[in-house]
Amino acid sequence: MWIFSLECMDQDCLLCPTGFAANTAAIVAIGKVGSLLASGSKPLKHEKIAIFSDALNHASIVDGIRLSGANVYVYRHSDMTHLDLILNNY
Repeated sequence: MWIFSLECMDQDCLLCPTGFAANTAAIVAIGKVGSLLASGSKPLKHEKIAIFSDALNHASIVDGIRLSGANVYVYRHSDMTHLDLILNNY
């Protein structure tokens, strides 16, 4: 069982029964940071988090990315040249 502490030195936590659930929850939380920092009620395109994802990431990570609402950029599996190209065009 995975446990993510929400605050240091506090008893609040999020319990995830599986690694799949833990991955999905963590990625969704990262992607939602843009919503917390947005100046309005809904983040503008430039205020959203950008996630750069390997094409063969595990389904739990892919699901988390989709649910996060982040801007997603997928590069070919283990192709750092393709990732570099996407990053330079970002």
